[in-house]
Amino acid sequence: MNRFPSFTSDDYNGLIRCRVYFWDSSFPDIYEAVSTELSYPVRINYAYTYLRNDQRVFRYDNAPHHPEIATHPHHKHIGPKDRLAPAASPTSVRFLPKSRLY
Repeated sequence: MNRFPSFTSDDYNGLIRCRVYFWDSSFPDIYEAVSTELSYPVRINYAYTYLRNDQRVFRYDNAPHHPEIATHPHHKHIGPKDRLAPAASPTSVRFLPKSRLY
């Protein structure tokens, strides 16, 4: 399932994808679509997901599919039942320590 609009890599646009495996086999999955067209990096789309035992613990993203959330398009999906919560736009640097709290 494609959660984001099509985004092609070229001279100004690219994808950053990263997984960091922890000792307990849990891992954060980091996805960012970035543009440098303005001469500095601008994050266009993101999804930061933390998984344990092949189940999503939580995910932050800015897909515009929940306009009812106060922080739209930024929001958080929590737990396997996908409970929605408002959330500020995180960065990968802020996301990694949060993943270890769960």
